[in-house]
Amino acid sequence: DAAKPPADDTHGLWPLQQRALVLTALSSVARMLDAPQKSASSEPALLGRLRVAVQNRLGDPELTVASLAEEVGCTADYLSNLFSTSTGEHLSAYINRLRLERAAHLLRDSTLAGKEIAWACGFSSPSYFIRAFRAHYGQTPKSWRAARP
Repeated sequence: DAAKPPADDTHGLWPLQQRALVLTALSSVARMLDAPQKSASSEPALLGRLRVAVQNRLGDPELTVASLAEEVGCTADYLSNLFSTSTGEHLSAYINRLRLERAAHLLRDSTLAGKEIAWACGFSSPSYFIRAFRAHYGQTPKSWRAARP
């Protein structure tokens, strides 16, 4: 049952995680609807499917290059190579960048706690989220949020 908290929810955080995931999904939908539509792309159709799969699973901590390759029907090496050749960015770096961009958006536009944002963006732990955020933005999520008007 999806409404039932997992057995390892010893701190009673399941309702907060559910709320964070719903807010993240709604935020992504709104952002996608507001984004200008691109004209016909020369990008391979497989990469279009990949981008959709990444967006759909961005909050999933189990999102990996291997799981994406299985989802779109190719090997992880082929997918990584195709993505890197087509975009100039490594697929794992792309996933991490999108997670961090989503986290920055939620820090700016919501009152969710840092750990809720970490979970909603697919980070395996709040401490890893803080390290990744600091490496990307040069400051902790808390400091970054406090510096925004």
